[in-house]
Amino acid sequence: MRVTLVNCWHDDNKGDSAIVLGTLKALQVCTSDLSIRLVSIFSEQSPLFPNASRHILKKFPNAELKGSSIPDVSEVNRWRWLAALAQSVNPLKVKKNLKLLDGVDLVISVGGHYFVTYGGPGDLLRIYAHSYPLLLAWRARIPFAIYGQSIGPLHSSLSRHFIRILFQKALVIGVRELLSKEELVRCGLPPDCIHLLPDLAFMIEPTLTERVERLLQRYGLKPNNFVVITPRQWFKKGDFRYIAYLDALTTLIHYLRAKGMKVVILAHTLGPTPFEDDRIACRDLLERLTDRDRIYYVQEDLDPEELSAFYGYSRLVVGTRFHSIILSFTAGTPAFALSYSGPKAPGIMDLFGFRSYTADISKLHPKALQAGVDHLLCNEDNLREQISKKVVELRANIVSFTQEMLKKVE
Repeated sequence: MRVTLVNCWHDDNKGDSAIVLGTLKALQVCTSDLSIRLVSIFSEQSPLFPNASRHILKKFPNAELKGSSIPDVSEVNRWRWLAALAQSVNPLKVKKNLKLLDGVDLVISVGGHYFVTYGGPGDLLRIYAHSYPLLLAWRARIPFAIYGQSIGPLHSSLSRHFIRILFQKALVIGVRELLSKEELVRCGLPPDCIHLLPDLAFMIEPTLTERVERLLQRYGLKPNNFVVITPRQWFKKGDFRYIAYLDALTTLIHYLRAKGMKVVILAHTLGPTPFEDDRIACRDLLERLTDRDRIYYVQEDLDPEELSAFYGYSRLVVGTRFHSIILSFTAGTPAFALSYSGPKAPGIMDLFGFRSYTADISKLHPKALQAGVDHLLCNEDNLREQISKKVVELRANIVSFTQEMLKKVE
């Protein structure tokens, strides 16, 4: 089967990398005759394009990589981006862009949180840009799938109307959380056409490579003797909420060290844009720690399977990057989620019955965070067993959904 994955982001973002890799693993389980094409969000002229899928292509060296028909808003100025959007409806341009889907049996919109509005004038244009390869598939009468997406919030009636029309044409709709399903129902889609599909990163399995072993040895890290914290930027640097967020993490680190634990501050995502570079937030946090005894900073470019293995060695992950939570779960490690955007964290933590281990970073209080982490540590043995069972169940759900999707194509 010839499958094209569209809206592939960048392997600097380990969550998006894990989603693409998990999607390929699910497809590989369900069909032996698999031909893969990856379509990046970046155009082939972007300096970010050549390195965008480096980890994925190492795992699947026969996959074909293509650039987007529309450049990402991050790679060109606003006016060039608007011009590219206008050109995308030109019949000659459409004819040329359709070649991207030549010989394809199925188009999959890879999981993520693209179909969302923030209340700005460019919201619908961004949704259109992410929808463009799906509209091309519909034009070419090639089935396309919504595969493990988070949806919303959608603030305008126009965006809800657009999503309803687009998603009605999909072969299958799989969303990551109940909150996303409810958003699509508000758009006017029938509930029985919307299926819950776990995040595809749950297909990742921990892989202890020599690189991970060297990293553990470098800092004297042994199973269950350290806690991982994955900070990220979200607010502007001087924003009081960002300061409060860093203060809460600093207080938690002092508390964990007082309990005799080592703490690893890990840059889960390295880009590709400055806003997504977690090394900035890690350095902001480290600057607050004058005494760094038993505190270690990790910024290696690990792939998702290696990250899962690293998290698996830890006793606990306190993650702002939500895929640091998922990758810790795939290794059986408990985690506390710091939620920052949309339905992702609360929705998926609900799948595990872990809503009490979730906090909103815009309302983070040091004592509340400490109490939540303390409660988690007191129950970690039961939680590990619960996590392992649930991950097996979620993987089975992904495989079952994928098998049913592929049957509709055959």
